[in-house]
Formats: sequence, C-alpha cells, structure tokens
Amino acid sequence: MTATDSLPAKQPAWLGGFDEHVRWGLNSTTDTAYWLQQYTAIHPLRRQAQLRVALALFSRDGQPRVHCLHDERSLAGADLSRWRERGDWATTEHSWPSGSFLSERDGLQRARFFGTDGQALTTSSSVLQVPKRSILRSPLGALKAQAHTRDGHWQITPSSKTGASPLILDGRAEGGQWQCHSRLAAMGSAQLQCVNFDGQTKASVVAMGQWLAPALGRRAPLTIAQAQVSVGGRDYCFDRWMPNATTDAPEFADYRWMATLVNDDFRLHIHADGGNPRITPWLALEDERNRWLARTLRVTPFASLRLRIYPRGSEQAYIDLRSEQCLLQTVLP
Repeated sequence: MTATDSLPAKQPAWLGGFDEHVRWGLNSTTDTAYWLQQYTAIHPLRRQAQLRVALALFSRDGQPRVHCLHDERSLAGADLSRWRERGDWATTEHSWPSGSFLSERDGLQRARFFGTDGQALTTSSSVLQVPKRSILRSPLGALKAQAHTRDGHWQITPSSKTGASPLILDGRAEGGQWQCHSRLAAMGSAQLQCVNFDGQTKASVVAMGQWLAPALGRRAPLTIAQAQVSVGGRDYCFDRWMPNATTDAPEFADYRWMATLVNDDFRLHIHADGGNPRITPWLALEDERNRWLARTLRVTPFASLRLRIYPRGSEQAYIDLRSEQCLLQTVLP
C-alpha cells in the first residue's frame, strides 16, 4: 500500500448518514500533535450534503494547548453527484467561499484555512504508511484504519484580537488515519487509535464503539464495540458487534471510554482515559451529523490507554499494553 492508495468516498444516499476521514499524528519529542478531520454528511430527505474540514493542533506542555479552525460548505447538484461517483479522500481538491482550500495528491497535502479566529497553514508528505488496513464493521457502516507517518509543517495563527500566540508542529508526526462511514449518526460513539506503546515497538490498536439506543426502564443502553489489536505481527480481532451476555457493556463518557470484548479465544479489556480536560489538551466542537440530537465532538491525542488480553476463562493477562499517546475521539449528547 502506497501513499496513492485510494479511499473512495462513501457518501450516503437520501436516507442520511456521513462519511468521515481523520488523519492525525504526534511528535513525541516536542509533545505536539495535529488532527485533521474531513467529512460529508447528509440528513434524510435533503438534496444536499455538508462538507466540513477541521484542523486542530495540540501541545501537552506549552501554552496555548489547543488551537482549531474549521470551515464548511454545501455539496449539491452536480458537485454532490461527482463526489458520490468519483470522490476519493486520498486525492482531494476542495475550496470554500472563505478562501480556505485543501489539496492532496500522491501523498502530498497542502491546505490553508481562514476563520474569524485566525488562519492555518499546512504542508505535509507521507513517509510511511503501514500496508495493512484494519476494517471494523457494524450494522450501520464500517471503519477502515491504518498507521501513518508524515513529515511536514502545521501552523495555526490566532487572530491578533485573541492575544494568543501561534501553535506550530514541525517535523515528523507518527499516528494514523481512518475512514468511517455510516448510514445513520448514532446517539453517541467513540473511536481510538494508538501506534506507540511503552516497551513495544510492534503494536497498534484501532477500536470503535457506538451507543445506539438509550436506557429504557431497567434495560441498559444498547451499545456495541469492535477492535483489532496487532502485537508482534499477530492480529487479535474482536469483531462481534452484538453485546455479549458474559461481558459488561461499553461505558461512554465525555473524556473516557471503557469496553470489554470477546472472540473465540480471548477477552480484551480497553480502558482509555483522557484525564482532566483542565490538564490534558482536549478539543470540543459542535457535531452536526445527527440532525435531531445536539452532540459534542471531543478529541485528544494524549489519552492514556491500557489494553489487556486474556485467554478465555483465565484471569491472567496474556498481553498487557500501556500508552500515553492514544488518540481518543468521542461524540456524545
């Protein structure tokens, strides 16, 4: 798999839904990270989709800790038809009325964004993309993810009226990318990806959970989860999306996600904790993919993560992984 591999658009039909592409990376030397989200979303019975892009930079130690700019425009008529037929997140050429633009071809990405709170500039190129993609499927759609490393320059310069200083990430950023598409926007969701674990150079994980229905009477909320863990060249796939009667349901919170998953041979326990948002840099944005429910998208690349894999029927962990560099993304009412 090369930098030019396609990521065909999965723009939903008239019943509604969304197609999201996220790319992120972290420089562990400077403790700075970037997060770039693009998505198209369409609400039921609408004849146009919204195309949104958001770029955020995070700093764990320095000030300011988080800067973000986002822009959006409508896709309708011929533009929407072309995107449905030939759209590809790996080869994009988008512009917005504000003057913002994003271009990507052959692994080289250039973008500039303008907003009321400042402007952003980024130029980066792909230097390493792990050939294998992890694919997690749910009743509503799917998530495809892989590890990804880029060299580049990411900068957000706030408006002078804010008095804040620019936030810059220069050099190599190790992280990943994913494409998540869904026929409907669930009540809530969580995604995480991690490619750097303490003491383990050949390990990665991608996981997602969805909150499909609220608690009714004594019934617990209907939630599902899937994950794929790779350690030392071996994959552990937990793709049973139906809740298991012998495990606890996933727990969703604004800054934390916990889940227990099983397959035929193993049990996986996930504990992702973003910590106190007054200490850990967190981004919060209004999420408009669900027309009937006000939701907030929260993101941090500095969540702590612990993964434990147990043989079925055993309480002795077969694999125990920890990291302080996990991307955690939650969307909740």
